[in-house]
Amino acid sequence: MSARECETSVRLIQSCERVIRRSRRFSDVTVRAIAAEAGVAASSVSHHFGSLEDLVAATAMDAYRRLNAERLTALQAEIDRRRPEAPGLAGVLAALVGPSIRWSLDPESRYRVFTYMHGLATLSDRPGRFARMTESLDHHRAFIRQLRRIAPWFDEGEIGWRVNAVLGVRSQITRHRARSRLLAGGGVGRDDPEALIERIVEVSAPMFARPEPPGSRTPFGARHAAVGESL
Repeated sequence: MSARECETSVRLIQSCERVIRRSRRFSDVTVRAIAAEAGVAASSVSHHFGSLEDLVAATAMDAYRRLNAERLTALQAEIDRRRPEAPGLAGVLAALVGPSIRWSLDPESRYRVFTYMHGLATLSDRPGRFARMTESLDHHRAFIRQLRRIAPWFDEGEIGWRVNAVLGVRSQITRHRARSRLLAGGGVGRDDPEALIERIVEVSAPMFARPEPPGSRTPFGARHAAVGESL
């Protein structure tokens, strides 16, 4: 790709993001609107990306890289702060979920790109074109490595389960605020990102505690049998 073609691709991605961020209806995001924003012919979209959906996927991937860069910068700051000891659990979890929470509550952020992309993916006849984001795991592995230093009693698979759970809580709050508010008795209704991050860290941290030694507690099945007998 020539320098000029590369410049046009970048302009289309930037223009796509701006059009999505100021759109009020799903139908506002069109090839014509994006091309006009970029100052290029509408045919440039198909020439550089193939289709509107592919351009949206590239735009979302660009935003996702920026989000992950914020995560990794925050993670590295926590590592440096505690060096040579293992980083603090609260700091690592805050770095994992913090950027998403902040973006989701900031109307000027790129978060609307993700919201639009998820809606478009549900309507697409080729939803796989949006899979690059969900399959990009290098930054998650960076968190898993640090969480293993903090909780060495868990292997990578167990840490991965816990990272999935933390990210699930984050996604529930960022994508389903009304439902989260009902489930949490209204506490999720606050628009203070730092308070939400602190709360997510608080409820997630116990998952990384050292497990109790075998035999020190009643087996799960026996506990439930005992509960059943008492009812």
